[in-house]
Formats: sequence, structure tokens, C-alpha cells
Amino acid sequence: MNRGDGNINLFRQLLDATNVLELPEERFIANFRVSKDVFLMLLGEMEPQMKRNTRSSSVPPIVKVSTFLKFLASGGYQFCVGNESVSYMSKAKVSEVVSECLNIVEQHICAKWIRLQKTLGEEDECKQSFFNSAGVPGVVGCIDGSHVRIKSPGQQQQHLYYYRKGYYSINVMVICDHNMVINYVDARHPGANHDAFVWDQSDAHDHFKNNFIRGKRNTWLLGIYSCLF
Repeated sequence: MNRGDGNINLFRQLLDATNVLELPEERFIANFRVSKDVFLMLLGEMEPQMKRNTRSSSVPPIVKVSTFLKFLASGGYQFCVGNESVSYMSKAKVSEVVSECLNIVEQHICAKWIRLQKTLGEEDECKQSFFNSAGVPGVVGCIDGSHVRIKSPGQQQQHLYYYRKGYYSINVMVICDHNMVINYVDARHPGANHDAFVWDQSDAHDHFKNNFIRGKRNTWLLGIYSCLF
């Protein structure tokens, strides 16, 4: 057996359903960017939503989730192949698995865990935490935009995505609380759009505006506003 065959076997072992959780915790986190406890939680949430396939060649749920997380952690299929992850599946199969898992995360995981509406207790805790740490009253979250770099979307649309710092991007707006738990994400807008535009078009804007109209006061989002001259 040559060295290449040995590497392929190692790659397959890593994503084997009986071996992936046997990795040392430190190596597991390095590969998947989550702890084993979080991995098992995600597996439990996602498995009931996965496509059922009785064929012997079907991919087990634990392999789907590990492939999906490795893909996200490593930045794409090609990088994963060179770093011990998805080599026993074809590129087409990896794409299928990632697409399936992304849909499950968006429809079930995000809908359950990422929410803007807080209970009165959660809101009071958030306000108190910000006041204790910074002396700023009434803050229920922090808001900011981040430009996520992408490849050129093509000549006809590239002007929409061209960010002023010299690359193509999506302008992603995120709101988090005092524990850095993400409460809201809007990743719909091309990078040429200013943060103020993304905010004005967001459901979060409508949420806080409607609360204000209903008489809710002393509630603020903390962020940095920048102007271009």
C-alpha cells in the first residue's frame, strides 16, 4: 500500500460513524469548531429532519453533520479534501449533503435559537448587564454590519456586490445580546449597500419601530454609525 492509499484510509476513518466521536476533544474542536456536546445536540436536532434513504450506500446522519461542519469550518470542499475531511464522498455528494444540512439549519435550528423577541426577564437582564459593564442604560443588544467576501457574482451583477474596500461581498447585519448570543441575522444584501440601508430594510428595524409606536421607551441597540464623505 502506498502513502496515498494510507491517507485515503485515514480520511475515511475520520468520518466513519463509529470513529468521529473518538477523536480527542481538542482535535475534534480543531476540525469541526464545536465541542462534542454541541455536535451531539446538533445531530439530535437535525437527524429527524434528514431525508430517509434505505440504500446501503446512503450517508449516515452523523457523517452528514460532521461533513457539513467541516465544510463550514474549512471554507469549502477543496480545502476539506486537503485536510482530512470529505474525501470519501464525491464533490457532488458533498454539495448535496451541505445543501440538505443548510436547509435544516435555516428552517429548524435558526428558527429555534435565533430570535429577536425577548421576554421581559431576558430584556431586563440584558439591560442590567450593559449598564453594569458600560454605564449605558436601556441597551438590549449590539448591532453591526460585517462584509463577507465572495467571488465575483458575474459582470452583470458585480457592481451591486463591490465593496468600497476593494472586493465583492455580502453586507451581513447581526444583532447580539450581552452574552454574545446572536438574536438576529440579515444576510440578504449585496456589499455595495451601506449599513444604514440594510438596517432600514430589515425586519429588526420594523420590530423596534413598532415597539416604539406602541409606547415602549428606553430600549436601545448599541452600534457604531459611520458616514462616508
